[in-house]
Amino acid sequence: MASFLINGIDQGDLEYQQEAYLDFVKRFPESTYMQRVQVKMKPFLASLAEMKSESEGIRFVPDSLTIPTLDSVIARHQGRVIFIDMWGTWCGPCRQEFAFNQALKDRFKDKPVDFAYIAVEHRPDPEKSWREMIAFYHLIGYHILAGEELREDLRKIYAQQGNLIFPSYILVDKSGKIVTIHAKRPSDREALYKQIEQLL
Repeated sequence: MASFLINGIDQGDLEYQQEAYLDFVKRFPESTYMQRVQVKMKPFLASLAEMKSESEGIRFVPDSLTIPTLDSVIARHQGRVIFIDMWGTWCGPCRQEFAFNQALKDRFKDKPVDFAYIAVEHRPDPEKSWREMIAFYHLIGYHILAGEELREDLRKIYAQQGNLIFPSYILVDKSGKIVTIHAKRPSDREALYKQIEQLL
C-alpha cells in the first residue's frame, strides 16, 4: 500500500489516493513506511483542503458540462490570445506537461493571454477526479469539464486534420480565430513561447 501511495503521488495518478491513505493509516499505524508516505501525501492532502474554495487564479467555468462548442469557449475570451490545454486526469503525458506550466505562465504574466483547460473524462465520478487534479497541480486558468456536445464538436474539429490525441493544445488569436489545433507543448518551451508571441 505504501508503494501504491508513493507511486500514485509521483505519477499524478490521484484516483483513490485519499481513500487508500486513510485505509493505510488505519490498518498500518506502526508501519516503517508511515513517515515517508505522510511526507509524500502532504501536498495532496493540502490541495484537497484548498479545493473547497477556488484558489487564486483557478476558475471553474459555470455549467461547463452544457457548453456546446469550442466557439462558445472562445467567445468568453474576446480580445485575448487563448492557449487551450486538452487533457484528462487519466492521461499520463498530460500530467507530465503540467511541470512546465509555471514557466509558461511566468513568461506571459501581465500579457493578454488566457490559459484554458478542457478536460475529457471517463471516470465514474469525473468531477471529483477533475477537481482534485486541478488543485493538486495548482492549474491556474479557466477550467471546463467537457460534456458530450463539446466532446463531439472537438472530435469534428480534429477529424479535419487527424485524430484528437491527448494532450493536444489549441492556439486562438485575439480575434477569436483558431490559429492551430496542434500547438507546441509547454515542454517545448521557446518554440511554444514564439508561437504565442506572434499573436500578441
